[in-house]
Amino acid sequence: MFENLTAMTNIQKGFFLMGVGIAGVFLVLIVFFFLIKLLTKVFPEKDNPQEET
Repeated sequence: MFENLTAMTNIQKGFFLMGVGIAGVFLVLIVFFFLIKLLTKVFPEKDNPQEET
């Protein structure tokens, strides 16, 4: 695999690095999404009738 990375031109290395970066960003966003979903199921919102304005 590393032989392919060293044989690439600079523009190919740039596109590869851009793709890895974008994939990493979306992976973290997906992890945060499912973490928020999990936390809302574990700690549901409490109904507090005294706070109604």
